[in-house]
Amino acid sequence: MRTTVQSPNRSSTDLHDDLLKEINRVKDLLELYQSLPNNVGVVAVQRLKIHLAHAEKAIRDNDTIQMLQMYGILKECQ
Repeated sequence: MRTTVQSPNRSSTDLHDDLLKEINRVKDLLELYQSLPNNVGVVAVQRLKIHLAHAEKAIRDNDTIQMLQMYGILKECQ
């Protein structure tokens, strides 16, 4: 299991790749919540969309600190 703290041996490319994996996992999770009947997943859908937007912005901006924070947040999404 990986932690949200980047060790000195870990490159930012690893963080970038790990964050992309989490983004893809959460996008799959988003689809599951969207498919629930009677809009019971609407709150979760909105939160996941916000988290995904922040994670994608961190990658675009190449903001390592924000990428670490978003990696931790996305890891907690269920």
